[in-house]
Formats: sequence, C-alpha cells, structure tokens
Amino acid sequence: MPLEALLGLAIPVAFFGFWAIEVLVQTQGGGRAFPRVRGWGLVGLGFFVAQIALAVSAPLWLPPAWIERHRLMNLSGELTRWTVVLI
Repeated sequence: MPLEALLGLAIPVAFFGFWAIEVLVQTQGGGRAFPRVRGWGLVGLGFFVAQIALAVSAPLWLPPAWIERHRLMNLSGELTRWTVVLI
C-alpha cells in the first residue's frame, strides 16, 4: 500500500481509535464523569464528516491563484537536501 493511502487513513483511524479509548476508559470508571447527552456520538460523527468533507473539497473550490498568493512557504522549486532538513 503506498504511503499516500496510509496517510489518508491516519486521520479516520486516529479519530475512531481515540473514540474507542474514550469509551473503554468511561466503561472502566476512569476519567471525568460527564453528563449523558442523547445523540452526542452522532453529533461528533457528523462534525467529523463535515470537517473531512471541508478539508478534502477546499482545494477544489479555492482558486489556484489565491492559494499561490497565500501559501506559507514556496516549495515549488527544486529542494536540496539541506532545504528538506530545514523544513
């Protein structure tokens, strides 16, 4: 499996992994006691899906010229080994 595919899966795997850890800790009686809210898991899942949709689609609906003007670093040229180390 290419590295790009693994990195793409890292965010959902981390989200569901931490969610599972939170459930396990709560069932064991550890951690802080929060009030039970009906549908809280669905709200969290909905916001997660909305965030993923926004993150994936943002480069498609932002104009390329605007992205080029507002980039943090110009990485479009040749990168030397020392440049990569500094980044």
